[in-house]
Amino acid sequence: MNGKFFELPLEKQEQIIRAAYVVFANNNYKNASTSKIADAGDISKSLLFHYFKNKKELYLYLWENIDRISNEIELKYYKETSDFFEAMTQKVLARCEFMRTAPDEYLFSLQVLFAETPEIREATGKP
Repeated sequence: MNGKFFELPLEKQEQIIRAAYVVFANNNYKNASTSKIADAGDISKSLLFHYFKNKKELYLYLWENIDRISNEIELKYYKETSDFFEAMTQKVLARCEFMRTAPDEYLFSLQVLFAETPEIREATGKP
């Protein structure tokens, strides 16, 4: 990724990332075109490629970001317990909040989980 992306105003960064989540959440990797992402992010396709070398790099950036979002939510629900059912309840509540507060990110994470593209499965560590 080009570091210039992080020099953009935070609002513009979020606009691009939000657009990418929406497009990838509603399309599998193969059908999520960079043109759709650029249009949704209100930038040119060439500028998108200026910030991210290719579609895969953007996709993997989004995947790494999901981990951060998910962990932040889980920490809100985490209470140390040795009770299996309490631990499961905490996980379920955290996942429900993730679905409610970040629906496109959640749908994207499901797309990653069921990705059919071998290079994406390998890059995200999914068997």
